[in-house]
Amino acid sequence: MRRTELFSITITGIKKWRFAAATLSMVALCDLTARAQCPSPDAPARIEVIPPTGLTLEGSTCGLKNIVSQYPGCRIYGNEYSQPEAIYKVSLHEGNQVAFNLTVDGVDLALAMMKACSPDPNYTCFRSADTIGAVGESLFEFRYEPRVYFLNIDARKNSACGKYKLTVTGVNPVPDLAVGLTASPKPVVAGNVLTYTLSVRNDGKLNATEVKVTQTLPVGVTVTANGGCDTSSGTVVCKIGGLAIGASIEKKIQVRVALATKGTLTSTATAKANEGDQNLANNQKTDRTDITSLSALSHNNSGFACSGDESLIDVRSREAL
Repeated sequence: MRRTELFSITITGIKKWRFAAATLSMVALCDLTARAQCPSPDAPARIEVIPPTGLTLEGSTCGLKNIVSQYPGCRIYGNEYSQPEAIYKVSLHEGNQVAFNLTVDGVDLALAMMKACSPDPNYTCFRSADTIGAVGESLFEFRYEPRVYFLNIDARKNSACGKYKLTVTGVNPVPDLAVGLTASPKPVVAGNVLTYTLSVRNDGKLNATEVKVTQTLPVGVTVTANGGCDTSSGTVVCKIGGLAIGASIEKKIQVRVALATKGTLTSTATAKANEGDQNLANNQKTDRTDITSLSALSHNNSGFACSGDESLIDVRSREAL
């Protein structure tokens, strides 16, 4: 008999539990060696960006520890789930339509979608599925209220732990931040000012929040204008905030190249939002600008600025004083 349902109730008595660390690998938000813990509020969601072909997560509940034993609010409440469980943090956005499918390897595991992650008996179970026997479970496609959920893969008291494969399909709109980074002039004369132009655009299907662009500056330059961004220890941080679908923003960062600096200046800009990103390939951009010396240009141009480069005239004027 399949137990699957939709149930909504106000959350009460939510406790905060710490989570040791977060990585970008697609694994359960648990320490797979010894512990199962609730993810911290600032830990990234493991289920958020859903590729067109679906998202597949594999793992095992063996080696974990039990946190949740009861699921109030769902039909599976009344059974004791005292075996170890894997816990995934799920972030669903406006316009989502998502399904969860669990396949097992000879074990009887249940799925439970929670509105909070806590061993407190007052937390809320939203949807669940637990078919008797070692068969797969499904939370069929559904449009969820936009918020953070916690998906538990659990087993009843007399069941065994085991391996599983979780497949997530459907639509969950996310931003797509595209970063731009250019520099001018090219090449730059040692001792002169180089202007970086930072830009970020949201090409995704969801408004981005808490957008931040971080630029790593090369060695041998000093910031002379920060474009309203924060600068510290060779790093520029531009806190953009919200960025609507199709919107873009640009920042100008000026640096002076030290006279002794030679070779190529390499700078990288990276953008990040509070939400996941469908295309991480365009979240980072690198610029490389060659440096030339005043003496080299003077030799090539017989001591005259024939290129119309005002920055070159600026250095010569200062050196002549």
